[in-house]
Amino acid sequence: MRPKRTKKFIDREVQGMLILRVISYWVICSIAVMVMMTWYELLVGESSTFFEAYQASWIRFGPAVFATMLIFPLVLFDMIHFSFRFVGPMFRLRWALRELSQGRNPAPLKFREQDFWKPIAADFDCVANCVEFYRQDHGLDEVEPKKATQPAPGEVEVAGNHNSSETGLKVVPSDQITGT
Repeated sequence: MRPKRTKKFIDREVQGMLILRVISYWVICSIAVMVMMTWYELLVGESSTFFEAYQASWIRFGPAVFATMLIFPLVLFDMIHFSFRFVGPMFRLRWALRELSQGRNPAPLKFREQDFWKPIAADFDCVANCVEFYRQDHGLDEVEPKKATQPAPGEVEVAGNHNSSETGLKVVPSDQITGT
């Protein structure tokens, strides 16, 4: 049995953006509710000015807003925990792709039962096996490690010291690649 993941916040960019979005949704929703309650108090209640209606709505509905502030940290914690079901597999896939691009053979990907994108693990393992067979057939067992770089749009980079005419690989612009 694999050990439980202890660190849940592993992708600052993705998970941080999710936290900011949830916080902004909560703030916008709270403001909208308070504005609606103030207008309701102004139209139906005994308040004659907007300020009186605002005070009355805070007295009447303030405890509900306070209760949501108490529950909100639990919502954020659950969101981080839930996001790990897709961030974790992508983190592992990125690591395995880096290993593969540097000429090493990554271990087969195994995602946990509750993780999303389990079929991607099987697809990656199939591609990794094909790359391994290709390297063996062409004597490319020892590939010089390269620093991971971002290829330009439409470029495909193959690890190793060879060009496409020697390997038989065809470089296809990314806009011509179609999925199945």
